[in-house]
Amino acid sequence: MARRGKLTTTPTQRILITHIIGLSASLALALMGGVWLWLSLVIAVALTIMTVARLVVARTARIVFTRALEPLAVVVFVLLYIALLTEVYGLPLWQQAGLLLVAFAMQVRFFLLQFRSRTPHLQTGYSLLLIVLANTLWMLIASQNAFFGFATLILAWLVNYVIVHYWLERVGYHNSFLAAVWAILAVEVLMISQMALVFYTLPSTNLVVSRSAVILAVIAYAWGSMLHLHAQRKLSKKLVVEYGMMCAFLLGFLLFMSGM
Repeated sequence: MARRGKLTTTPTQRILITHIIGLSASLALALMGGVWLWLSLVIAVALTIMTVARLVVARTARIVFTRALEPLAVVVFVLLYIALLTEVYGLPLWQQAGLLLVAFAMQVRFFLLQFRSRTPHLQTGYSLLLIVLANTLWMLIASQNAFFGFATLILAWLVNYVIVHYWLERVGYHNSFLAAVWAILAVEVLMISQMALVFYTLPSTNLVVSRSAVILAVIAYAWGSMLHLHAQRKLSKKLVVEYGMMCAFLLGFLLFMSGM
């Protein structure tokens, strides 16, 4: 007879517990700075890929790689963001720790709640965060080296394509064309913004976000909300006007209040 009151865990739960312990240890290495930050990045990437490989049913290289892109993105972008900001502006240890906690929480949340085929309500915030992080990173690179920033525009296109492609997958639109159009729009905004680099500093911190990243997040939220409503057959002319006015107001505020 099995003893009553004995707690048991499923194989999936054991995999996630192991991942949580390993991820927390690997991200803690980043606080040591220097080469340890890059070692932390390598370990976090390897650990995430291993966890995805253990969770998916079909363990082909293609499936593991594509399914690992989403949980990898937030950790990779946050670590690169910390590395760039530390080099350019200097980032206090407590702010680095705060960013790492955000990356940890977002990836764990992804594995616990979003490792599903259709979860648009869970995906939206995650995707918006990735859009802000990825495009702020590109603008930081461009502010230090304009030529290298221009040379990495293809990478910026690819990153924006991947982020939106997975969001569309959650909504139910398996449409690569829409993701490609968004990525082209994002690259155009980045190129125009490179002529007048504007960064906003978060209150009481050294953390910055680029104006172009905020603009893209506003557009993505408005367009994405309308697309999601359209998929549910709930989109009306009134809602289109409301989202359009909201988007125009926020973009106008960002452009004119920061002196264009």
